[in-house]
Amino acid sequence: MSFGRLRFEAQLVAIETLIKESKFQENRVFWLYENNLRSSFFMLEGLARLYAQAHNKKLFTKIKDKAKELEDALGWLDFYYHYYQVFSKNRKLSAEVKAYFTKKLEQSQETCLKLLKKEEWLNGDRIKKIRKQLKYADWKEEAVEVELFSGIYRSEANEILQFLRDHEFHFADMEHDVHELRRKLRWLSIYPQALQGLVKLIHKSKDKNALLQYHTEAILTSPYNQIQPSKKLAAHLKLGKPQFFALSWLIAELGELKDKGQHIEILTFVLMKLEGLSEEAASEKAYTMLAKSFPKEEVLLKKASDMAQQFASLHVLEELVID
Repeated sequence: MSFGRLRFEAQLVAIETLIKESKFQENRVFWLYENNLRSSFFMLEGLARLYAQAHNKKLFTKIKDKAKELEDALGWLDFYYHYYQVFSKNRKLSAEVKAYFTKKLEQSQETCLKLLKKEEWLNGDRIKKIRKQLKYADWKEEAVEVELFSGIYRSEANEILQFLRDHEFHFADMEHDVHELRRKLRWLSIYPQALQGLVKLIHKSKDKNALLQYHTEAILTSPYNQIQPSKKLAAHLKLGKPQFFALSWLIAELGELKDKGQHIEILTFVLMKLEGLSEEAASEKAYTMLAKSFPKEEVLLKKASDMAQQFASLHVLEELVID
């Protein structure tokens, strides 16, 4: 079996194993969520996304779409579970507001269960279909894969830089600007994990000391950044180690800013819906309920803009792939 096919098989086995174990759980969906099923779907989606750009576009796009569908559903479950936990402890919020998040959490679990059944993940048929599809892929030699993936990395990095230039490094919307940038950056971080040993992180002597500011303890010790090249492979995709850590740092920081912005956005939306308030009044009430010191959205957007501009000025994305 080719190394490419083995990468997909590893994620399919992980999904298959969790689904089988979930049969014995009272709340099957929530157990799968707590045991990180979403991560395996992320990896499967990432692999399919990458391979679809390299070869067999139609085949891998189908797999990508199926994985994304479940990953998105589990993402909404994660979203509502997070805010259920946050807002259920807030004494300033009404019982009606808290009940809204309880209901949304329940609905998100029901949606996941229906999707798992409908798309035949629970009975194993979807995995069998994907395995059958993978038999017909035009798997490439390791050196060819490295060349293809290097080109894809450069292409996606250029798209991100163009996204920043189009926005003139000024973000005006948390979802469509900050979160969208983070989504784009995130794939460059997910691919090395999904590729299982194909990526080798390299530290060049000429790397800028300015990148050391991004090498925090949290980034250096994160299990997601412990990328180990496989000795079984004859070729590796080489990425700059300082650049990869800087990328991880920006993804994490943008995530924190996005989460803070969403606290206000979601609570504002719910107050408008349940209490019939105007957006301005609901937003003001949301800030009061969270904390007077809670950062305003314009402050968060400015911080995200500054972070992205500094990151780009250090040419992290242009120097990420090493020839």
